[in-house]
Amino acid sequence: MITLNTNPGLLRTAVYERILSDLQQGAIAPGETISLNKLAETLNISKTPLRDALLELQAEGFVTLYPQRGVMVNALSEEEKREIYEVCGVLDGQVIRNVFPRVTPEHVARLKDLNARMYPGTQDISNDEYNRINLAFHETYLELETSSLLKKLLRINRLRLFQFSLRDWGKAFCAVNHAEHGRIIELFESGTAEELSRYVTQVHWSFNWQQGTES
Repeated sequence: MITLNTNPGLLRTAVYERILSDLQQGAIAPGETISLNKLAETLNISKTPLRDALLELQAEGFVTLYPQRGVMVNALSEEEKREIYEVCGVLDGQVIRNVFPRVTPEHVARLKDLNARMYPGTQDISNDEYNRINLAFHETYLELETSSLLKKLLRINRLRLFQFSLRDWGKAFCAVNHAEHGRIIELFESGTAEELSRYVTQVHWSFNWQQGTES
């Protein structure tokens, strides 16, 4: 249930965040169609703020609105996944170039701590916790980006790929992901912005590599 607020903008934002949270937690599955009436009843809100929030989610690629039918959560095709990987690689690479001079030893220490917690076999953590730590690793430097648009675009596309539902990445992915994070840390410490940007774009966001380790 959404706490009602007389400010239309705040209410729309609350509805948007609630629906996005349901998408992340898998409460609404990709390919599923839900009626607007049912969704409005579940959230205990009128259709106007609900429609406004859904239009924003549609513009970001999360859902599709169908007149008289309701809203469907978009499922990504393999080609769409490939395209989003490429987009994320370019965006993340640009973020690296922008924030590289502002990354401090304290940021590097946090990256090391987070990566250590993701090492396969170090501790028994849930898929949910692994995803949160993985996200926190990248947010450590993304939060230094001053362009709100660049941050939003990267977060939205990253969310579309990974956060609709929790995933079991498998030991192969976790091992290589840990090694790549280690290389990212090394380049933050002793590399250049261009070296790290190129590595993140061409290696860390490689679609073919990611597909090959999801087992």
